[in-house]
Amino acid sequence: MEHRSRPAPTDFAGLGARPHYPPDLELEPRHIELDLAFDPSARTVRGCATTSVAARVDGPRSLCLNAIGFEDLRVEDADGAELSFSYDGSEIHLTWAAPFAAAEVRRVRVHYSVSEPISGLLFSVPDDAYPERPLYASTDHETERARYWLPCIDLPTVRTTYQMRLTAPSDLTILASGAEQETVNNGNGTQTSIWTLDYPCPSYLLCVAIGDFCRYDDESVDGVQIAYFGPRKGYSPEDLRRSFGRTPEMMRWLVGRLGASFPFAKYYQFALPGIPGAMENISLVSWDARYIQDETLHREAGADVDATNIHEMAHSYFGDAIVIRDHSHCWLKESWATYIETVWLEEIEGADQARYDLWINAHRYFHEVDEHYARPITTRNYVSSWQMFDRHTYPGGACRIHMLRAMLGDGVFWPAVRDYVARYSKDVVETDDFRRVLEKHSGRSLQRFFDQWIYAPGYPKLKARFRYDQEAREGVFGIEQTQKDDARGIGPFVFDLDLWWQSADGEPHRVVVAIDGEQKQSFVVPMSSKPRQVRIDPEGKLLRKISFNPGEGMLRRQLVEAEDIEGRILAARELIESGGRRNFDAVGEVYGAEPFWGVRIEMARALARSNNELAIAILVRCLESEAHPRVMAVIAAACGRYRDRRVAEALRRYLERDDLGYRARGTALAALAAQFDGDDLERLITALDTEGWNGELRRAALLALGRSRSPRAVEVLGGRIGYGAETDLCRPAAVRALAAALSWRAPHERRPHEARLLDLTRDPQELIRWTVAHALAPLETPGAAAAIETMKATFAAQDHPDLDRLIRRLRGRAEGGPKAAAKEQIERLEETVRKLEGRLQKLEAKVNPEKEDD
Repeated sequence: MEHRSRPAPTDFAGLGARPHYPPDLELEPRHIELDLAFDPSARTVRGCATTSVAARVDGPRSLCLNAIGFEDLRVEDADGAELSFSYDGSEIHLTWAAPFAAAEVRRVRVHYSVSEPISGLLFSVPDDAYPERPLYASTDHETERARYWLPCIDLPTVRTTYQMRLTAPSDLTILASGAEQETVNNGNGTQTSIWTLDYPCPSYLLCVAIGDFCRYDDESVDGVQIAYFGPRKGYSPEDLRRSFGRTPEMMRWLVGRLGASFPFAKYYQFALPGIPGAMENISLVSWDARYIQDETLHREAGADVDATNIHEMAHSYFGDAIVIRDHSHCWLKESWATYIETVWLEEIEGADQARYDLWINAHRYFHEVDEHYARPITTRNYVSSWQMFDRHTYPGGACRIHMLRAMLGDGVFWPAVRDYVARYSKDVVETDDFRRVLEKHSGRSLQRFFDQWIYAPGYPKLKARFRYDQEAREGVFGIEQTQKDDARGIGPFVFDLDLWWQSADGEPHRVVVAIDGEQKQSFVVPMSSKPRQVRIDPEGKLLRKISFNPGEGMLRRQLVEAEDIEGRILAARELIESGGRRNFDAVGEVYGAEPFWGVRIEMARALARSNNELAIAILVRCLESEAHPRVMAVIAAACGRYRDRRVAEALRRYLERDDLGYRARGTALAALAAQFDGDDLERLITALDTEGWNGELRRAALLALGRSRSPRAVEVLGGRIGYGAETDLCRPAAVRALAAALSWRAPHERRPHEARLLDLTRDPQELIRWTVAHALAPLETPGAAAAIETMKATFAAQDHPDLDRLIRRLRGRAEGGPKAAAKEQIERLEETVRKLEGRLQKLEAKVNPEKEDD
C-alpha cells in the first residue's frame, strides 16, 4: 500500500502496546459466499455471507468472526446443524452443539445489514452542498477494516476464496476482485453481478467498487486483462490512459524480472476521490483520484504515479500471492514493493535514477529514526497493526533488501528471489522464510545480518577522517560509529566497508575493511601519492549516514569529477556545511552544469538548510535558470527558507512565467507568502480563484495564505472551512492553512476561529475530522482533548493510537501549564513581543534591504 503520510509519533509502540501473534486456526474459514445488495445513495449494504469452515483437528466447536456495527443480525448453520451465537457489537461468537471431526467442513450463514459504517466501506453521495460529488461505494480494508462490513477473521493469515453476488442500481458499474461471471439486469432498476475469486485471499485484500465510472481498456499482457476506471464526472478515459498507461509495460517487465507468470487473470485499477492513497487489492487496485493527471501535472509528477503504479503491481507477488502470516512481518510486502520501484528505475530509467531513489529512501528512514523513534523492522509490539506502516517498513526495509542484494550479488540474489516467489505463492510467510531461501542459494549464514538489521533498531552513523602521511606514503582512515544509544537499544554494527581513493594519475583503488563493532577503528593503506579523491562506501552498499570531509580541495574535485550522483551530492553538502565563499561559489558554478536533476535538488536543499547569506544569490540564479519540471518546485521552496528582498523580487518574476506547473507555482506562492510582505497578500487571495487540475492550485494558494501571518488571511481562511464552503479536494487544506495562520495570533484573537475548528470535529467527512484533530493539537486549543476523545468513536480502532497521542499531548500541556492568571499575563507579553518584532523587521528592512529579515 502507498498511503497518505500521517504525523509520526515521538515513540513507536505507545501506551497499551503488547505482543501480537497469529490466531489459532483449529477451525479455519476456507470459502465465503456473499449475496449482498448495495445502495450507495442510502450508504447501506444488506444480505448474507456464508462461510465454509474446515476443522484441522478433532474436537473444536467454537469460532469468532470480526463484525463491527452490524444490524439486523441473524446467524444459522446453512445445513441445519445446531448452532448458537452471541454478538457484542464487535465479534460474533459461534458455538456448534456437536464438535467437528478433523477435515470436516460446515457452513455458517450470517444475515446482516450495515449502514454508514465507520470504516472499511466508503460511500460518496452528492448533496446540495456538493452536487458534483461522484456517487460510489468502495471498500478500503488495510490493515483490519474489512470487519466493519464483512463478517470474517480479519487477519492476514486467514485466506479464503470467494463467490460474490453483488446487487446495485443498474446505472452503476460493479467491480470486484476476481473474475466476472455474468451480470443480470433484474428489471427493477437493479442489476446483479457475479464474481468469483478462486485465489485464496485475506480479508484486507478483497475489494468491491460500485459507482458511475468511465473506463479505459488497455492492451492485455499474456492474457491478463488491463483496464482503468474513474469517476465519470470530471474525468475522461484519456485522463486514465495518461495516468496509468505504463501498466502493460510494467507488467511485462515485472513478470520477466521475477520469472513468474502474473498471478491473476485481470488487473483493474480504479481511482476515486476519498480513497486514502493506493491499495493493492487482489486484481483490483484502488487509488485516490488525485493520482489522475492532466497533461500539465503529468509533466511535473507523472513519475510519481509510475512509482506508485509499479509499487502496487509488485504487491501482486509480494503481499497478494505471498501473504504475510501477521503484520509484524509486513516489511516482506511493503519493503519489497518499495524496492521494486528502485529496480524498475534502474533497469528502465538508468542507474542515476535508481541511486537517487535509494538516497531518498535512506534519508526518509533516517528522518524517522533521528527525529521520532527507532524500532526493529520486524516487531510484534504495537497497539495497532496500522502503526507498522511507517518509514521503517517502506524505505527502511527497502534499503535493507538492497544491502542483501549488494552483499550476495545479482547472480545469487535474483535466482533466490525467484525461488522465494515460486515456493511461497498462495502461502503465508514469516521473515525467516525469506532468510532461509537466501541462505540456501548463497551458502552463507545470514543470521547476523537479520539480527542486527531486521530484529534490532537503528543504523550506523559514521564519522570518517582521512589524512595522508607523505613521509610514509600511507593514507590513514579513521572510522567512528556515533549511533550508540542505550536508551533506544541501538548499539554498534558489524559490517564490511569499502574504502576508495583515486591516485594522482587518476587510477581508482579500493580496499574492503571489516568494521567489527568497535566504536573507533583506524585503517592504514599504502598510497604512492596524495590522492585526488577519497570516498567511503562509494557504491552505497551500506545503509548509513556518513560525515566525511577529506579536505575541501578533494571535495571540490569530487563535486565535479565523481561519476556517481551520491558522490556529487555528498561533496556539495559537505562544502556548503563547511562554509566559505569559495565553497559556495564552487557549488553555484557547478549547479548549472550538473546533468542529473536529483543532484540539483539536493544542492538546493543544502543551500536552503545552510541559513547562509551566501546561499541567497545562488538560489535566486537557480530559480531563474531551472527548467526541469521535477526541480522547479524544490528551488522555489528552497528560496522560501530566506526572507530577503532579492528572493521576494525573484519569486514575483518567477510567478509571471508561463511554463510553471501546478506544484512549481503553488510552492512559489508559499515561498512568497513566507516573505511576510503585505503587498503580496492580494496576489495570494486572488490565487484562490483558480482551482487548477484536481484542486492543485487552490490547495497551494490556501496553504500559502496560511503562511502569511496576516490577520486578513485568518478571516479569509475562516470563511472556507465550513461544509460546502470549499471543494472536497481543497477543504482539508483550508483547515490546515487556518490552523497555521492562527498559530501566529494571540490566544484571545484565536478563540473564535478555534471554536469553529472544534465544530469540525463533528463534520460528516472523515478526512476533515482527522485534519482538524491534528491542527488543533499544536494550538493547544481549550476543549480540544475532550472533542477529539469524543470524535474517536467515528474512526476505525486502528486509528485510535494516533488520536490518543494527540489527546495525551493536549492534556499533558494543560495539566502542566501555568495558572490561569499567569498564563494570561504571558499571552499579553507574547502579543507585545510579536508587535515589537514586526516593527523591528520593518526598520531593518529600511536600513539594510539586502539583509534577511530575522
